[in-house]
Amino acid sequence: MCSFHLELDRAQEESAKKDSIGTTRKGIGPGYVDLSSRLGLRCGDLLEDQGTLTNKVRKVVAWHNVWRKNYGLTPLSVADIMQELNTLRPLIARYGQDGVSQRLTTACAEGKKVLLEGAQGVLLDLTWGHPPFVTSCSTGAAAASLGTGVPPHALRHVWAVAKAYATRVGEGPFLTEMLEEDGRTTKLHQLIRQKGGEYGATTGRPRRVGYLDLVALKEAVQRHGVNGLVLTKIDVLDGVDKIPVCVGYRDPDTHRVVTYIPASLAAYKRLKPIYKTLDGWRAPTHNLQSFDALPPEAQAFVKFIEDFCGQKVRMVKTGPTREACIMITHPWQHEKGKEMRA
Repeated sequence: MCSFHLELDRAQEESAKKDSIGTTRKGIGPGYVDLSSRLGLRCGDLLEDQGTLTNKVRKVVAWHNVWRKNYGLTPLSVADIMQELNTLRPLIARYGQDGVSQRLTTACAEGKKVLLEGAQGVLLDLTWGHPPFVTSCSTGAAAASLGTGVPPHALRHVWAVAKAYATRVGEGPFLTEMLEEDGRTTKLHQLIRQKGGEYGATTGRPRRVGYLDLVALKEAVQRHGVNGLVLTKIDVLDGVDKIPVCVGYRDPDTHRVVTYIPASLAAYKRLKPIYKTLDGWRAPTHNLQSFDALPPEAQAFVKFIEDFCGQKVRMVKTGPTREACIMITHPWQHEKGKEMRA
């Protein structure tokens, strides 16, 4: 990602005005446009000789200057971009010609343990999400293989991470968002945002907060071959008397119950959530490390999620620190068919 990608991203968002989709303005979209156009610069290109790299940069500059003229941006120069890239060459050269894929596949072949972590929600997936309110790539489990070169059969465990409530940054449909009838955020919305630190990691924008959508979570489990759930921020719900969770959608026009996410954005936005209200808990869960130490209502909350989604919750996070964790099933013990309830 280069500086000109960020400039173009900002220009596109600002020109869209009220139709802005709320990107992080970090150049992700324009970077993927380059990739799809088969012009994108790759790390390996920085290891080429100056002549070869300069020829590639000329094509990129010509392509981007067409876009930049449309948005009133200053044209790029090959010399400036080469100067920017040449500052990165020593950093890339430190890693030599051995690619990440080669190192990872070798580690897998040697029986070493490899952990791959995704960074965005599955509903933001470019293919399975609702454009334009998506990111620029695949965010599901299959992307772990595509992005690293690790073969699909080597992915033995696929754990889906979900908060005990739902959040979203930026624009886009959010059926379970906690809003009053006049569109203002509810008191619970504000409480969870403050207590859970719900602000965008990249932009710092306040996240939108909603009730846990089990329809979406179950679909993620089924579509991505999930064999374990990780439930985070359960302690944020400490002291909440009643906890609604979404178990279906209803079409307000036909009154038909829908138990999946429609492919059509318009059809999805029209739906209304159907809630099952669970009992909350008064006793604190913060920093607990044993499942049996959880209040009975919190245990029932976890069990309800398991039953609805058809998958076990393997880990529960009870705070932001590494130690604030209930490891119900360790991934490597899971591999051997062992399970522990502490």
